[in-house]
Amino acid sequence: MATSCAPREEGLARMFSLVREELEPRPGRMSGALRMTTLTVLVVLVSEIFQMPLTAYSAYIVFFCSREEKVSTVITGMLLIPAMVLAVLAALLMYMISAGEPGLRLPLMAAVAFLGMFAVRVSPLGPVAFAAGFIASMSLTLIDWMPTMPSGRSSAELLTRFVMWLLGVTSLPMGTVVIGNLLTGRNPNELFRNLLVSRLSTGGRLLLGEDVHELGGHAWLNGFIHSGTVALLRNLKMSGILDKHPPERTATARSLVARTHEMMTLINEWTRLNVRDPDLIAAAKSCGYRLLETAAFWRKADAKPPAHPLPELTGSAWNADPKAAILLERIMDLLRHISDPQQAAPTEEVYATAVQPQNAPGRRLLVEDAFTNPAYVRYALKATLCIMAAYVTYTLVAWPGIRTVMITCFFVTVGSTGETFHRMTLRITGAIIGGSIGLATVIFLMPYMTDIGQLCLLIGTMTFLTSWVTLGSERLSYAGMQTALAFFMCVLVGYGPTINLAAARDRVVGVLLGNVIIWLVFTRIWPENALDKAREGLAAALRKLAHLLSQKDFGTGRPPERSDTLVFEFNSSLAQSARLFAFSPYETNGAGVTPPNRLDSTSVGAVQSLLGPTLVLDGEHPVEPASPGQADTDAAGRRCQLAAWLSRLARKASGRPDPNPPTCSEAEHPPESSATPIIPEFNPIADFAPGLPWEISRGRILGRAAWRSALADRAREFDEQTRK
Repeated sequence: MATSCAPREEGLARMFSLVREELEPRPGRMSGALRMTTLTVLVVLVSEIFQMPLTAYSAYIVFFCSREEKVSTVITGMLLIPAMVLAVLAALLMYMISAGEPGLRLPLMAAVAFLGMFAVRVSPLGPVAFAAGFIASMSLTLIDWMPTMPSGRSSAELLTRFVMWLLGVTSLPMGTVVIGNLLTGRNPNELFRNLLVSRLSTGGRLLLGEDVHELGGHAWLNGFIHSGTVALLRNLKMSGILDKHPPERTATARSLVARTHEMMTLINEWTRLNVRDPDLIAAAKSCGYRLLETAAFWRKADAKPPAHPLPELTGSAWNADPKAAILLERIMDLLRHISDPQQAAPTEEVYATAVQPQNAPGRRLLVEDAFTNPAYVRYALKATLCIMAAYVTYTLVAWPGIRTVMITCFFVTVGSTGETFHRMTLRITGAIIGGSIGLATVIFLMPYMTDIGQLCLLIGTMTFLTSWVTLGSERLSYAGMQTALAFFMCVLVGYGPTINLAAARDRVVGVLLGNVIIWLVFTRIWPENALDKAREGLAAALRKLAHLLSQKDFGTGRPPERSDTLVFEFNSSLAQSARLFAFSPYETNGAGVTPPNRLDSTSVGAVQSLLGPTLVLDGEHPVEPASPGQADTDAAGRRCQLAAWLSRLARKASGRPDPNPPTCSEAEHPPESSATPIIPEFNPIADFAPGLPWEISRGRILGRAAWRSALADRAREFDEQTRK
């Protein structure tokens, strides 16, 4: 009995830990919740005063449009308003064609839903197309529950007026959100600065000797590194839209993000070393103080520039631990760049390499494989099947109150089976919680409410609580949105306080039925496995690392910005892979075909661990041998062999070859031993760098050899995981 209860107790403990972590206060959460509460109450107040229909949907649109910062919120609102106008006009046009012919109206509804769902997967404007498709599709269902004329035919005038009301129902909350965020929304520059300060201060504390396990362990630090870099780049992009940064400033800021990412990666490596030499420990603490000063400088514009001196590593430090010494030297190189308040813009060559390729994809309206990858069409077909099945179901049973079944099919289907089940779980949880609170409100509070002020106080209280949850991470935020929607649908029925209990029942029944339809379709027809897509992310990261190693100027002291694009893409692939692995517990048996290996969430850390040694070897202080020639050729050959090996690992992880593999070497198999040829022999004649003390020259050579060995050993460990 005790044994059978242990997993359940452990699962409950993890669940409560997740909820506690998600609900913890963080910067900007209180202001965001108060902003959403104020805007929602204002929308409800205007809707009730002017007796606009569908007040619950208007209140929910505030949640749908709100983002973390004001630029993306304003862009979303400004794009959605014209999209809603076009959707309503399209619905009226389709009614003119098919109002009296369900045989025409249903195919048109299916086509609109399909196009909206297809656009979600293939276009950066997907959310806008999705919203337009949702409004147009739902508009085409209004004719089924419009009051009828004495002749039995639907009132065309009433239908037209109700469809036109949808413009007000959608435009009022979106316009309110846009204006509210322009006045009080968070500036992406502020978010960029806060996140940068958090990374710098965390790195400084770790260099000062704080135990990484007190912060959350290496797994937490890995997530902090790659998710933080993605957020920094996103906020940088939004701030550029707000302030119209010149390209040179954008390139410099991207360089700062890249250097911070590299430095945090190397500090992560430092925390894994067992450094005992007092000189190295003292040098690391000096770097930590410099990092904390840099964080303070970025936190306040009027703060003094960092002035704590950086140490010089002595020959004894290089003799004591060459591997740690060369790592610390690389950290100091990056710190000099980060702590310089007057950073120079990258050269024209670096700007062309590091910035322009990042701008090109953003101008595309469709992804490259939009019409060649069958996964996009399959997803749209499955989602459309769910939507139409939901519509037919509640129409056949003549129960229009459960039309939330169709809304559920629109908002729950997001991609892989794991993602869909995750969102389905959150939607069911939110519907039950919100519906229960709404039902209790209707029974115990509504009979005593007499004016709109009391109703607004009730709506404001619930909105604040649900918006607090919504402003969390993806793991729980959707539950907050669905709790709010279920509560609004129960309480905002008609105008003023309501005692209609059937509405709460019908909404919850619709949500549950919609999830059943989604489960049947997405697990039986072309199931997409989140684990498969996560492994593809690992493979993409390995390919980027292989291309970084295969660069001809790798480790030659070339400007570090030359590799920023590859490093960012490596990090982005890992972040996406980690996100998808988080959905693996929601996968069901038979949902997709997984490759014959045991890659899982721990593999993200294994692949990320390859970046640290690579960055050390690609440092700004390469050893210049006195006799180049064969020594340089051997080093290039070892790098290319390792790059080809990583490309092979990527193929094993995803089951598909690299469409653009490294071409510097034909070798695909790793050496039998990490001692040769990955680790070079120390040759004082061929490898001695003139102009440097003997201890430093020897220490750098041995340190590089140790990191080459670490890189090969870690790649070999990942290779073994793919064979299990």
